Amino acid sequence: QAFGSEVCPYTFCARARHLRHLSQAMKARVTIATLSLTAGLLVHTGLPFVVAQQVACGDLDGCRPMEASALPAEEASLLQLDRARNDGGKGFTSSAEDDHLYASSNSACPADADWIIVGGGAAGCAAASALADAGEDVLLLERGPSDKAQSMNSTQSASGWPASVNDAGELIRWTEGTWGVVAKVLGGGTSLNGGLYMADSPDWFKQAMPGVDFNKIYASYVRLREELATPSQPTDFGLAWNSALTDLGNGVANLSQPSMTWISDNPFVPYTTFNFTAPGAPRHSSAALLHNRARLPNLHVVTNALVHKVVFDGVRAVGVSLRVGAHKWGKRCDVVRARKGVVVSAGAIMTPKLLQISGVGPRHTIEKLGLDLVADLPVGMNFTDRLVVPLALISPSDLEFTVGFTVSVNAEKHHVIEGVGGGSITEELAVTSLALIAPQHRTPELRRLLKWVFSLLPQNVLDQLNRMIQPVALQTDTHSRGYIFATDKDVEALPSVTANYFQDPRDWESQQERLDALLDVSQSPALANYTYRRVPFPSVFYKLMMKHLPQLGKAIACFARDAQDDIYKQLMFPCAPVPYTSKAARDQYLRDYVISSYHYFGTASVGEVVDHASFSVKETEGLYVVDASVIPVPTTVNPQGTVMALGHYVGSMLAETTR
Repeated sequence: QAFGSEVCPYTFCARARHLRHLSQAMKARVTIATLSLTAGLLVHTGLPFVVAQQVACGDLDGCRPMEASALPAEEASLLQLDRARNDGGKGFTSSAEDDHLYASSNSACPADADWIIVGGGAAGCAAASALADAGEDVLLLERGPSDKAQSMNSTQSASGWPASVNDAGELIRWTEGTWGVVAKVLGGGTSLNGGLYMADSPDWFKQAMPGVDFNKIYASYVRLREELATPSQPTDFGLAWNSALTDLGNGVANLSQPSMTWISDNPFVPYTTFNFTAPGAPRHSSAALLHNRARLPNLHVVTNALVHKVVFDGVRAVGVSLRVGAHKWGKRCDVVRARKGVVVSAGAIMTPKLLQISGVGPRHTIEKLGLDLVADLPVGMNFTDRLVVPLALISPSDLEFTVGFTVSVNAEKHHVIEGVGGGSITEELAVTSLALIAPQHRTPELRRLLKWVFSLLPQNVLDQLNRMIQPVALQTDTHSRGYIFATDKDVEALPSVTANYFQDPRDWESQQERLDALLDVSQSPALANYTYRRVPFPSVFYKLMMKHLPQLGKAIACFARDAQDDIYKQLMFPCAPVPYTSKAARDQYLRDYVISSYHYFGTASVGEVVDHASFSVKETEGLYVVDASVIPVPTTVNPQGTVMALGHYVGSMLAETTR
């Protein structure tokens, strides 16, 4: 059916592009005419497929989605149905094909490959997709299960966040007592997080990663955005949040024009990997890049595959040693060989651990582990857990799930302000972080007790507790640096992580400024319906908490207020500093409730550990790293988009330079 447009229909482009990838893998060419014929055959198999009689875009990379609103009703219905099926996460594959792709047999070792990618997270999946699209033979090894596993269901849609953080993440406690999370699922952090997809600026790359060709990485940002992301959508709270940002002098957002690249001085509508326009608001994590390519014969993914070490011949990485299977009695594979190279992409916490137990790291660390030194490099140093200030306000009004409908970036003040609302933020993230008491008291036993108390609450009270908004201020220029060291050569032993929050006094000053900024936002009249509570909260919550967790009394004091008590104008969890205007009270609040941002960087940074341009590990051959560990300083905005784009950029570069 002719659309009278040079934009190819969404379904035609998607399937045509997919078949083009397949043809590349088989070193064959497929013409548009053949694709049209194939399209007709797919219609007869019962798959929804819109075929244009006249196709004007011969370059399939130029195809882009056509919005349903621009189509006649019948075609729009087909388009929405096809998107819904794709958004279900299977891409163009059947469940049987997924089972083949994500094999995790306890009895068989994977075959050798051109490239072995260790870690199926943001960068790893993107790198694998780029290499596979170029016809390279790729093996990706992910230590966790597929995101499609039944136990990982919370990773599949917006309704599963933030439960996904606890379901698919592995908790790890910093030496200071703060809790972090590392993903243990296909898709990595992109299967756990709040979904914001944003690009950093040319200036940031010029200063932080000067070896990166910005034009090429921007093309990677765009390509991934077209496959995974859609604009953030308005909700009542989102619109109120945007008004609050404007009221406080942050400028006026253009709500009709989303932006992938952050904008300073004015709030902007970002992109997100949650598709809020599709039924069920499905998540498109980096794992979708693999699901959408499950038919490629040159792409192999093994989940529940725990890599024990990178195997070297001298200083050349020749493969990996691993265990296949979800249990300790899984199949041991002494070496699976990489014909061209090994790409480590296990994240800013697990990548330094794996490199160190493979003999790449500080000499004293390698010798202490009793291992042979391959390369003496500062792996694990420069760890950055970006500083963040959140406020958690219990809303008197119902609200739809919202993550960053508009975002405000202030380059001069070095902060980013975002707003989150709805979901089960209180119940889930309080259990994750335990940031209701000073870090040294955040024990695993406290987590068990808190979960138990939440389970005792009547459902209507728990629902009220989860009716929360959370303004968040990210520091774009965190200066303090920590370190990560392996304490055991057993890969399953978690590393020692030290964040060194506030080591640099500039960070302490910035933290105070950002708390003030959030308190100002929370007082905005635009948010009055979501922040001010005049009716006392049901007393059962305060009584249960004080009975079983009296050590949290300070964090919940505001829940004991009565109708005449106006000390606390708002309900915060933990409660706001008292008195509001006291600098000493605010300082203590920041120290008691410091929390991880879950934005980790720098532990195998470019320039120090890997080459600026090639991303190869210095003093080695055939070994590369691409994930947040190579980023030496925090990204300006949420790092998901940049880490995925880096993975795609490096994968494309390796395919081109090693042919």
